[in-house]
Amino acid sequence: MLYRAFGLASILPHCSADFLPQDRMLRTDKMSEPPTKIAFGSCFKQYKDGAKQTKILERITEEKPEMFFWTGDAAYQEKKGYNNFKLALNQTKYNPAYQKLIANIPVDGIWDDHDLGPNDADRNVARIQDRRKDFLEFLGVPATDPRLHPDMKALYFTKEFGPQGKKVKFFFLDTRTERKTYYKYDRSKCFEAMLCVMYENELRAKKYRNDRLVYENAESEMLGEEQHEWFEKELKNSDADVHIVVSGIQILATDMKMENWMHWHADRRRLFRTLKEVNPKGLIFLSGDVHHAEYFKLGGTYMEMTSSGINRGNLSENPEWYLKPIAEQFCGVKGQNYCLNNYGMLEFDWKTREVKVSARGEDGKEKLSWIRHMDDRVAVLLDLYQPTYVKPSPSLSNAFMNMSLHRHHSMYRPRRHNRHVPKVPSNPQSSPKVIEARLKAHKASLKLAVQAAKRRRHAERNARLKLTAHNALLARNAR
Repeated sequence: MLYRAFGLASILPHCSADFLPQDRMLRTDKMSEPPTKIAFGSCFKQYKDGAKQTKILERITEEKPEMFFWTGDAAYQEKKGYNNFKLALNQTKYNPAYQKLIANIPVDGIWDDHDLGPNDADRNVARIQDRRKDFLEFLGVPATDPRLHPDMKALYFTKEFGPQGKKVKFFFLDTRTERKTYYKYDRSKCFEAMLCVMYENELRAKKYRNDRLVYENAESEMLGEEQHEWFEKELKNSDADVHIVVSGIQILATDMKMENWMHWHADRRRLFRTLKEVNPKGLIFLSGDVHHAEYFKLGGTYMEMTSSGINRGNLSENPEWYLKPIAEQFCGVKGQNYCLNNYGMLEFDWKTREVKVSARGEDGKEKLSWIRHMDDRVAVLLDLYQPTYVKPSPSLSNAFMNMSLHRHHSMYRPRRHNRHVPKVPSNPQSSPKVIEARLKAHKASLKLAVQAAKRRRHAERNARLKLTAHNALLARNAR
C-alpha cells in the first residue's frame, strides 16, 4: 500500500497499518515526507460569543500545517457531573471554526485537567476510563488505536514523521491519569472559579514549603511505572533526528504555586536521568496549561516553549482595568512571556537542519521564538535545573493588597461621586506588622537568591564547557 511504502504506518505507533482508515490516510499523506510545519496549542473554552473567540483556530487553519496537536485543555467542564464533561467536549468538537480545522488538518494530542474534569484533576476523577474513551472519540482516533485498548490505563503515545535521516519523533506524556496529588483538597467542585483556584495555589505552595523534603524523596506519583518504562524504551530505541517531549504542564518552570514538574521530584529526576543517558538529538520540550506563552532556558540554551491560551490568554480574557493587575501576575516570567491569546508553531528546515519554535498571536505574527539545531545534544544541560523558591504567583488577596498600597493613584481611589470605580476590599494582610514582617522575609529571600545565582552561574559555566567538549568529541568522531 502507498502509505506503507512512504512510512505512514509509523504515524499511528504500535498499530497495524492495515487498519489505518482511508479518510485519515488521505488527510495525512503529507506526513510521508519530512514535516515542514506543525502547530500546537492548548486552553480552548466555548464561550457564548464563540464567534469572537475562534481567531486562533481560524489562523491555524489558514497556516495549513501538516498537523495540529492539542497540548491539553481542549475543552472546559464548567459544572460537576459526567454529562457536563461530555457537553464540554462536544461544544469544542462542533464549534464551526474547529470543524473547519479538522476538515483540513489532522489532529491529535494529550489531555490536561480541564478536558479530564475539574481544576488540577488527577486519578481520583470519577469514571476516568469512560472519560478517556470520550476524549479519544473527540480526537477522532481509529478503533484500532492502542490508547483504546482496555489494558491501556493512560493516554501516552508517540508519533513519528518522515523517513530515516529526516525523522521527527513526538513523545506525548500523560501527566493526569496516574497522578496522585500530594496535597489534600476536594477539587470535585472546582471548575476554574477564581477563589478555589487561588485556594489550591496557596495549598500547593504551603505544602511545598512545609513538606518539601518528604515528597522530594517520594516514589513516582505522576506518570506511573508503566509510562516511565515505555518512555525509556521508546527513547533508547529511537533513531529520530528531532525528539520532542510534550507535557500538559510546564516542565522547567519553578513557580511553587503553579502546577509544574517541580512538584513531582521523583518523576522529574527519572525523566531527566533517562534524557541525559540517551542524550537524543534535537531535544525540545512543549507544554500548555498556564494561559500564556513562555519559554525556558538552561545555561543560556532554549529548552522549552509553552503555548497556552487559544482563547484563554490571561490578558485577553481579563482586559478590564480592575482585573488586569491581577491577570498580569499570572503571566509567567517577564521578558520571556506573552500573555494574550496564542498558539505554537514548529517549522522544520531540512537544508539547514534547524527547527524554529515559536508562539504566535491572533495576528499570526511571532511573539516568542527560538531555534534548535537538529544535531545539538542538549540533554546534559538538565543538570542545571534547580527547584527553587522563586517569587510565587501572588494570591488574590496579595493582588488586592498591592492595589490598596497604591490608593494614591486616582484609578484605585474610591470616590463617592465616582460610583463606577469598585471599592478595594479591606485586607487584614495590609497591616503595618504584616508588611514589616514581609519586608524582612523579602530581604532574607533576596540574600538567598543572590547566593543561589552565584552557584547557578558557576554551574552554567561548567555545563557550557562540558557541552562544548562533548560536541567537539562528536565532531571528531563524525570525521
